[in-house]
Amino acid sequence: MCQNCSFESKTTMGVVWGLPVDPAKLGAHLEAYVDMKPTIDALRLCNRFGGGPEAYITHLPQELVSMIELELVRKLRIHYYHSHWGNELRCLEQHCDLEDHFDEEEMQEIKIRAANELNLTETDWVQNDRTEYLDYIEDQVYQTIVGSERVERKHFLKTRHWMGRFDLYGGHFNVLESTLASDFGLHAVISHHRIPNNQRELRDYAAGSDHPAETTICYLTLPAIVATEDNRDGVDTEQTNVFRDSTMSAFLDITSLTITDKQSARFGRAMQILGLKPCIHFTQLSNTLAAVSTAGSERHLLTRNPKQKSLRRFYEELYYEENQESVAKAKERAKKLENSQWPRLVVFASNHHPSI
Repeated sequence: MCQNCSFESKTTMGVVWGLPVDPAKLGAHLEAYVDMKPTIDALRLCNRFGGGPEAYITHLPQELVSMIELELVRKLRIHYYHSHWGNELRCLEQHCDLEDHFDEEEMQEIKIRAANELNLTETDWVQNDRTEYLDYIEDQVYQTIVGSERVERKHFLKTRHWMGRFDLYGGHFNVLESTLASDFGLHAVISHHRIPNNQRELRDYAAGSDHPAETTICYLTLPAIVATEDNRDGVDTEQTNVFRDSTMSAFLDITSLTITDKQSARFGRAMQILGLKPCIHFTQLSNTLAAVSTAGSERHLLTRNPKQKSLRRFYEELYYEENQESVAKAKERAKKLENSQWPRLVVFASNHHPSI
């Protein structure tokens, strides 16, 4: 192994007008919108231009037409969310239950098999023992699925499939995002990251609990100009030390810091038609940036904290912390922030390391 090697990365940064949303709901609702768009367009055309003595649809008020449109997409939204988008995100965040890795037919078969092991039917039990019977069946079902290799295998496949949805080369979300841009004039900024161990919501018998929990953050944004920079740092592979730090700067067009009413209306229209609400993941709560700080609160941009712990030590300590109270408080803060005024100016910065 070479002693001195190079380490490549690409830094991207930008300031955008953005609004946070649930990525699973965005994907499911946008997919339902794309599927039903031809039908909804036909409905609107018939309502507006229909002719003939039996064209009763032309007499429907716009409010009723809107209710019909909502009903057309409502069931599809629920289907896509629970069967695909939301189901996979639950596994990624390790919010899934063991039963989530079996379909209805498989679970029914397991329950029947557990009941058959009793050699009794439910009618053979007296009414007073019905609860005991059902508890026994539930326990037998749990013992069956907790030892199943299918759970871990299905859990892993669902998390990988979720990440594949956002793949830049052929990911399903990329197809949907083109409609987001053409019909609403908005883009979606997607990022994936691990949930720190002290912010994990611990669950009993969760599949994949031995692996780091992850989540996906999504913002609807106006189209923006971002800055990128390629970095090539020297690395001592034996000591794993980077020889230098990289600092990136860019000038900001201050005229872009004011949003027009028409631009702001894009967000409102998209949220209404797609049935979305602001949604902030509790791990994203941090201090608000300010170009000018108050006395005593400033900190030099390039100053390091000499008491800062090593990354390894930091995660070792987090692993043993179960700070569920802070998670609850963070969620409460996130809810309050969701109910505030949106969109807002958001600073994005990412550092991408190409796979070797």
